[in-house]
Amino acid sequence: MDEEMNACSVAAKADAKADLRFICNEITAVLRYAEGKHGVFLAFNGVALFNCISLLRSLPPGHGELIAKGMLLATMALLLCAMATSMYSFLPQILEHQAQPDPKGKNNLLFFEHIKEHSVDSYIRTLCDEYGAE
Repeated sequence: MDEEMNACSVAAKADAKADLRFICNEITAVLRYAEGKHGVFLAFNGVALFNCISLLRSLPPGHGELIAKGMLLATMALLLCAMATSMYSFLPQILEHQAQPDPKGKNNLLFFEHIKEHSVDSYIRTLCDEYGAE
């Protein structure tokens, strides 16, 4: 009987480990996509910004010069704001209250500081208990 329980336990652990690896791979794929999209967005904004600068330098004097310069400067300001926002949004957001442990003593199963306190078996067991898996 104990051997059957151990066999089931080993099989459940193997399934849980495979599930955790799958989840990790999915998260990694999403992060790669987000980083790639972020890089393309920044590159596009940088190219647009430098094209605005070159257009600003090459404007011929004339009737619409002031309006064109104003529009180019406004576009450049918007591009700089978009680039700054993009850079800020991709930085890790660690707030002081998020970095502190939960006052109720409950571990966050996604927080690495709490994960390291578990053994593999207890982490999988806690994960299954928390999310209702068998």
